[in-house]
Amino acid sequence: MPQVSILSPLLFTIYINDIPKRNVSNSSGSLLYADDLASFFIYKKNGNIENIINKYLKEIENWLSKWKMKMSATKCNYIIFHNGPTRPKALDLRLFNTNIPFEENPVFLGAIFDERLTFKKFIDKIITKCDDRQKVVKILSNRFFNLDFKTLFSVSNALIGSVIDFSAFSISQLSRSFETKLQAIQNSTIRSILHLPYYTSQEILDSMAGPYGITSVDSRAFDLNQRYFERNINVNNPLIIKLINDYKIGFEAREINIKTLLCPHHDLFNFNVNFR
Repeated sequence: MPQVSILSPLLFTIYINDIPKRNVSNSSGSLLYADDLASFFIYKKNGNIENIINKYLKEIENWLSKWKMKMSATKCNYIIFHNGPTRPKALDLRLFNTNIPFEENPVFLGAIFDERLTFKKFIDKIITKCDDRQKVVKILSNRFFNLDFKTLFSVSNALIGSVIDFSAFSISQLSRSFETKLQAIQNSTIRSILHLPYYTSQEILDSMAGPYGITSVDSRAFDLNQRYFERNINVNNPLIIKLINDYKIGFEAREINIKTLLCPHHDLFNFNVNFR
C-alpha cells in the first residue's frame, strides 16, 4: 500500500494496534496515537522501576521482531516527573541493547513536558507562536490592503485562534498569567483589525468582535472542553468515562483540593453520567 494512499494511516493504525501497552490502575498506563506510543509508570523512590520498565521494553522488542519492524532507541526518550528538591537517579533503560536517552523536555503530540509539569516551555512556545502570527495580522490590517473585517478575522482565527484552541485543555490548568498573556495578544489583534486605540476596554472589544465569532480566551476554552466532554459522554468513550468516574470518587471523598480540568464541568457530569 503506497504511503500517499488514503487508507494508509487507517491500515497502519490497525497494524500496530496490538503493540504491548500498559493499563494498571495507579501503577502504569499507555497512550497510543497513530505511531506515537507513550507509556508511564508510577513508582516510589525505593521501587524497582528500572527492571519493571526494561521488562516492558523487552515485550516491545519481541513484538517488533515478530512483525518485522524496527524502533530506534535513540529516537525514543524518557523523563522522570517528580516534585522533590533534586532530580531522581537516572535510569538505565535499553531497547535492542541501546540506551534510551533522558530528555529534559520531551514533546508528545505537540505538548512540551518538564519534570515538574509546570509546562513553562509549552507556554512559552504558544505565546511566541501567537505573538509572531499576530504581526502578520497587523500587517494585513493596514488600510493599504483594503481587506474587510470578516476576512481579517478569518485570517486571525486561522493563524492565532487555532493555536489558542490547541491549548484549550491546558488554559484552565495552568497559571492565570498564561491566560492573561493569550488574552492580551487576542485583544491587540482585535484592536489592529478594527483600528481601535490601545485603551479600548475588554467589554467593547468583546462586543465588537463577537459578531465575527471571537470570544474571550477563557470562554472559548470552556466551550471547547464542554463540547469535547459532551461528545465523549454521548459515545460512552471508556477513557473519558473512567476519568469522570475517578473524579467523582475523589470529589465525594473530598480528595480534590486543587482545581482540575473537570471541575468547571462538574454539573455536566452529574446530570449526564451514570456513576457506578
